[in-house]
Amino acid sequence: MKESYKLVESLNKNRLKPLIDSKKLLFSPLYSEALSFAIEQFLTHKNLTCLETLINVFEDRQYKLFAAHWVEERLGLKCSAKAESYKLSRTDALPNDKLSLKVSLELFAKNGFKSKESPQPSAGKPGSGKAGRKGAKRVDMLDSWARLPGCYGTGKRQ
Repeated sequence: MKESYKLVESLNKNRLKPLIDSKKLLFSPLYSEALSFAIEQFLTHKNLTCLETLINVFEDRQYKLFAAHWVEERLGLKCSAKAESYKLSRTDALPNDKLSLKVSLELFAKNGFKSKESPQPSAGKPGSGKAGRKGAKRVDMLDSWARLPGCYGTGKRQ
């Protein structure tokens, strides 16, 4: 398994990296063995660099996103994108040991190699309480009912 990781890691330094098909690499047993090694490294030593290397080996954004989201769900980590690389950080989320790479890859292929975007919470749902309310209409203080009569400029603004 360590040999698989070393081979995949060497792709980052190789000049031929743009010529390698990302889809074939992701579906290869070599990548899954390297990922298992990196997961073992994380579980025993809390070392995130192996996982980050395996995520950043891809040139295509969709494959990077898939790998990052799978590692996030599998180990309960948080992933953030900085420039062209992805960084992982620990969270309080529980790891999902039952998440299978093979099943996730099949779903990824069914989606046309597009990663599922997380749904954004919408504020305008009916019955959502304060989240759906619009703010009060803004009223100029010179035109306001709260202005005391008899003050300077008691008439309406012109």
